[in-house]
Amino acid sequence: MLDEPSVVNAVCLLTFWMTAVAVGERVLVLGKDGEDDEAATVAYVGAVAGTSGSWVGVCFDSPGRGKHDGEHCGVRYFACDATAGPRCASLVRSSRVAGGVTLLQALQAKYEEARPVVHPHHCCG
Repeated sequence: MLDEPSVVNAVCLLTFWMTAVAVGERVLVLGKDGEDDEAATVAYVGAVAGTSGSWVGVCFDSPGRGKHDGEHCGVRYFACDATAGPRCASLVRSSRVAGGVTLLQALQAKYEEARPVVHPHHCCG
């Protein structure tokens, strides 16, 4: 039988594994006010000098959305597309990152106007 600390450690490990993101993964960075979620690509996962815990470095789809270009306090953690501009990236906590966003979903969320969804096999008469 597992003791309570072992169960807690196992749950923590499983939770970390389920929420972990990988470099190259498409994600949504959750806005602090709950309404300004932004599509991005993970470019870095790891420690940031002078802080504790793990950080996720993202390159936003929207130029100017970020706080920097992957360099923070004189340390280059990652680089975004050179055409993205000087404020295309941010370092965020994993709690603000939601995975599983495809490029198509990101483009639809950004550019698609609100309109009724028609099933592709639905015949219009």
